[in-house]
Amino acid sequence: MPGIKPFRITAIKDSKPLFSTGKKFLKLIPDKNYSFTLTSISEELFNEVVNTPSLRFKIYSTEAEIELKNVEIINQNDIILEDSDLIIYSF
Repeated sequence: MPGIKPFRITAIKDSKPLFSTGKKFLKLIPDKNYSFTLTSISEELFNEVVNTPSLRFKIYSTEAEIELKNVEIINQNDIILEDSDLIIYSF
């Protein structure tokens, strides 16, 4: 059984998550701003993100820039999951 994923990244457009169903690629339009949420339980990843608040990079032939806008820290001990026979995921 696989372990816990160390992080999750979700692209947000107009307050709704963007995702691909696997049938075609998810395309981001040039010169348009997108927001992403990054959820992580890794302290190392947190430190790397906080210490690099702005990053410019090139992927294939496209240049992109990422800028940190907000950080929210939640203590893992404050998250309570109760045992249940039913779990509902809303997208």
